[in-house]
Amino acid sequence: MEDNKLVFPVGFDLTKGTEEVKKKFEELQKQAQKMSESITKASGKGVKSKELTGELAKIKSSMTAVTHAVKQFADVQVKSEQASSKVAIAQNKAAISAQQLEAATARAEMAKLRLANAQNKINTGFKMQSRLLSQVTMQIGAYTSIYALLRFARAVRDITAQFELQRVALTAILQDKAAADKIFGQIL
Repeated sequence: MEDNKLVFPVGFDLTKGTEEVKKKFEELQKQAQKMSESITKASGKGVKSKELTGELAKIKSSMTAVTHAVKQFADVQVKSEQASSKVAIAQNKAAISAQQLEAATARAEMAKLRLANAQNKINTGFKMQSRLLSQVTMQIGAYTSIYALLRFARAVRDITAQFELQRVALTAILQDKAAADKIFGQIL
């Protein structure tokens, strides 16, 4: 296949038809020569019309055979040309099909590349989302730790405030700060 053209070898044996035509023509030439010799011999003697009529009949039949052979040869040539044109049409169709196949293959390759690119983009997006989710998880953990620490600090503050309130109340009840501090020290 050269230049995307398919070549189908077509062989027609026209030599047989050509040889038949040549053979018939040679026979016709021989008969004409015999007739010419007969006429030459008979020109001095008397010409026999029966012999001449027989020779003419032979020539006529030979001419008919040669004409028939020439016609068959012409028919073979026409069929050969028709077959050649059909082969040329088939070659053109095959070339067009090959081009269409090549174009479809190119389109499939492009689609394959687009699919690979899309998969790469999707994979990149998934990786990015995975990183974001891990970062969000870490941030939620950090916020939770800070929130727990704040709650703990508030609880310590509230408890310390309650203790202070109890100390002030105990001091107010006892009316003696030193005795209140001594009793409060025993509680802790």
